[in-house]
Amino acid sequence: MTALAEMLYDRLKSAPPCYRFALAGVEVDMFRTYGELLAERDVSLLPGLVVDEAIAVQLSRALAEPALFVPFSSGYRWLPYRS
Repeated sequence: MTALAEMLYDRLKSAPPCYRFALAGVEVDMFRTYGELLAERDVSLLPGLVVDEAIAVQLSRALAEPALFVPFSSGYRWLPYRS
């Protein structure tokens, strides 16, 4: 599963910048919409979450953790995937 997730993230890095957020995993039904993502209380529990830079800023401010997300690709930041 780890190898598959890593392949998906590598592919996502070169995808057109037309998405707000992404998360690879076996069970990713914790949220499905943009509103549900913003309502999530602790996104630090979602390793592998990729968000556009505006969402990263908003979520980091809400959690008072400015360095929560790290660069992923142009215009996107993420919580690194942990295998």
